[in-house]
Amino acid sequence: MPHRTLIIPLFAALLAPAAALADHDKDESGKGRERRWEHKEEIRQGNCKIERKWEKNGDYKEERKCKGGPDHGHRHVRAAPAPVAVVYPPWIVVQQGEPVYAPQYEPRPVAGNASRCNSDTVGRVLGGVVGGALGNQVGKGSGRAVATIGGAVAGVLIGGEIGRRMDANDQACVGQVLEVAPVNHRVQWMEGPAQYAVVPGAVVSRQGTHCRPYTLEVRADHGGVQRSQGTACRRADGVWVAG
Repeated sequence: MPHRTLIIPLFAALLAPAAALADHDKDESGKGRERRWEHKEEIRQGNCKIERKWEKNGDYKEERKCKGGPDHGHRHVRAAPAPVAVVYPPWIVVQQGEPVYAPQYEPRPVAGNASRCNSDTVGRVLGGVVGGALGNQVGKGSGRAVATIGGAVAGVLIGGEIGRRMDANDQACVGQVLEVAPVNHRVQWMEGPAQYAVVPGAVVSRQGTHCRPYTLEVRADHGGVQRSQGTACRRADGVWVAG
């Protein structure tokens, strides 16, 4: 039977790689199911053999088998998610590792009676978010210094009941967040008994003007939270108006 003895080992060799990539776990019904692992490796530590497996969806499994010792078992964990990239608005660019204003977007001196953010907390938070020379400008000194970078508000920015409860300076702080904060970065501050929080969205273009959607939360002294969503647009001097 010469042909038979050759065919069987060859067939087994072809199946070996597929079997090496498969693993069996139990599903919720207790029945076995096959898992496909992207990478497997084995290492030895003393009298222990450690088998590590990485799956394409991010799952990681480690099994440790030891001879004559209590260290026997396995653990199954999910790999940590990748860090979220920081997305600044288009008027802020990164040069030599530091965020700065793009020259064509740098705010001009504000004319008229535009309101300005007066919260030191907003300045410190945004200064830390931006960092570098721009962060020092945004976060240094009083709230009046914060507004020199732009983010002032002309007229009423926030509509509805929440807008009626906010003074012009707090509304200007919303404008300051829209001016500097990255996409989806939450900024909050206290003003008297109220706590405000703003989360700006991605910048969209409307007939040559840059606008940002935002979510505003106001927590009153009685503990209730009110939420409002809107859109504001940026003028060339860095003043934000209702969109």
